[in-house]
Amino acid sequence: MAHYGEILVNYTPEIDDLYTHMGNYFNNPTMVKTKVVDNKCVYMTKITCKLTNEYRYLIALILDDRLPLGANKQLGNLQWTEFHTRKMTENHPLTQHDYIPTRNTPLYTDIIKTSNNNDASVYECKAFPITISMLHNTKDIDNDTEYTNKGTIVSALETYETVITLL
Repeated sequence: MAHYGEILVNYTPEIDDLYTHMGNYFNNPTMVKTKVVDNKCVYMTKITCKLTNEYRYLIALILDDRLPLGANKQLGNLQWTEFHTRKMTENHPLTQHDYIPTRNTPLYTDIIKTSNNNDASVYECKAFPITISMLHNTKDIDNDTEYTNKGTIVSALETYETVITLL
């Protein structure tokens, strides 16, 4: 079976598609390697935001690539295991990136809430092998009602309280 090349074990084309769609949706920003934690590299970019008391970031965690801190890679070229859109009060010294949300993307696929816990509402997506966690903003409200039971990947990303994990 491998007469003409290498056997691809565990190849999932939907994951490659997801990397491409995420890069395209966010206008393929340049991500900067900011740190290494537990053999995972953290790549970040700052998203332009007019809010004065918080900053928005795209964060991708990949397996250690042995590149130096400060290395740059385009989002579409990162094979991340976790992808975050996050609001933070910390101002990381990164170049700001602009993008215009588009409706012309396969990321408008449905997600369905499967569970809640104190920290997040968890969603599944039938189109991609991912779990989406929507982080709860406050402990003072009912976690069952903070986020809807159904949505899309885009609606989750645009909250900037989202963690996407590959299965």
